[in-house]
Amino acid sequence: MSWGSAGSGWCRRAHPRWTAPMSPSPPRRCSGSSRSKSWRHGAIVIGEDLGTLPDGFRDDLRRQGVAGLRVLRFERTDHGYIAPEHWDAGAVALTTTHDLVPTAGWWAGSDLDPTEDGVDHEGIRAWDRGLLWGAFQQAGVAEGERPAPEDTDPVVDAAIRFIARTPCTLKLLPIEDALGIRTQPNVPGTTTEKPNWRHRLDGEAATLLDDDRVRRRLADLGPPRSKG
Repeated sequence: MSWGSAGSGWCRRAHPRWTAPMSPSPPRRCSGSSRSKSWRHGAIVIGEDLGTLPDGFRDDLRRQGVAGLRVLRFERTDHGYIAPEHWDAGAVALTTTHDLVPTAGWWAGSDLDPTEDGVDHEGIRAWDRGLLWGAFQQAGVAEGERPAPEDTDPVVDAAIRFIARTPCTLKLLPIEDALGIRTQPNVPGTTTEKPNWRHRLDGEAATLLDDDRVRRRLADLGPPRSKG
C-alpha cells in the first residue's frame, strides 16, 4: 500500500494485480487509510519524499508517523556528506534507489555519458568520490587510499556499513548494491532509450545471495531478525 504526492492527491488502491489502479483521493484520507491498514497487518508505511516536494511534506509525514526515505547520495550539504549519526532516526536509510545508478556504477562513472554542455562531469565525479570516501573514513567504515574508479567493491562495502551506522530503524539494501553490480534498473525520463525494468541478474534467483561477499554485506546491516 502506498500513495503518491500530497500535491497531486492520488492514492493507490489495494488491488490483487501488480498494476493497481490509481484513483484521486484526499492526501490525509489516503494516508490515514494506509496507516490503519498497516496497523492491522503489522506492516510499515513508507512515504516517498524524494525529488520536488510540496512545502512541509516531510514534516507532515513525520507528524503522521510515516517514515520518509534518506538516500546516501542525497544526504549531504555544501560541505560534504552528513555523518551517519546525524541522519533522521524516523526515516528509512538506503544506499541508492531504483531511479539512481547503483553505488558501484556511480563510483565507476558508468552513468556519465559524453556531453557537449561544457561541464567537466568527470572532474565533478572525481571530486565527489573524494568527498564520499572521506566521509566513509571519518565514519570509521573505510580506511586507506581512495579506490580507483574501477575498484568498486570496497566502496559498496563501505556504503552499506555507513547506512548501518545511522540511527534509522529500517535500512533497505537494493539488490544491485547487495550484488555490487552497476546496472541502473530505471532511468527516469526515458522510455525506449533504456531497457528499464528489463535487466536480468546473473544466476539463479534461489542462490543469488549465497556468495560469501554478498553474505558479508547483508551481515553488515545487522543481525538477522528472529522468527516468530
